[in-house]
This record gives sequence, structure tokens and C-alpha cells, in this order.
Amino acid sequence: MVPLTGVHCVGVVAATVGIAGLQLVITANGIRMPPPWLYLPIWVALPLALFMRCIALVLACIGVVWRPSLTPESVRGLCYSQWFTGARAVRELGYHPIVPPDEALQRTVKFYTPANQ
Repeated sequence: MVPLTGVHCVGVVAATVGIAGLQLVITANGIRMPPPWLYLPIWVALPLALFMRCIALVLACIGVVWRPSLTPESVRGLCYSQWFTGARAVRELGYHPIVPPDEALQRTVKFYTPANQ
């Protein structure tokens, strides 16, 4: 199922700081996100995204620029969960982060607060 919320940058933030970090960033900024208003099965969302891309290509032929918000890439991206750890870098390279993860997350929240923008 693909949740459609209208908020497209959330996936980037979630991939960067994880779901718990995303909730912290959203809460710290006072952002209230409504729950997804529609769930589409992938077999509906992917053809719809391809259709929207075709419409964009037809419009481009007549000089109209339209960028659909639902693309095949965004549908595929919403269907997968990807988690990354630094365990291998620690194990094989002896890597240790300069800033602990908790402090890095606090710095991220501080950076994205409206006072810094």
C-alpha cells in the first residue's frame, strides 16, 4: 500500500534520521501532519504514476511544463523500507563518529527550527 499525504520531503528526512528522528524533528518544529488521507495498492498507484508521466510528456510537446507529484520512482520509493547502520564501518575500519548520534539529532532539530531559517 502506498500512503498519499501530499508531503514529499518527509521520506528524505526519514531516510536520513529514521522514523523516531523524523517524529522528533516534526514535533520540535510544531508541525502537525495529518494521517494519510488515502491508501492505494501498488497495482493502482504505479499505473496512475505512469499515466501522469505520459500526460506530462504530452504537455511538454506543446510547451506546457507540468511536473507530476506522483511518479513511478516515488511510488517505488514508498514501497521499500531501507535502514542503514555504521556497524560495518566500525567493525572493519574502526570508525567512530565525531558527534554522538543523539547530539547529531539535536543539532539537526536545532538547524531545522524556524529560528535558524
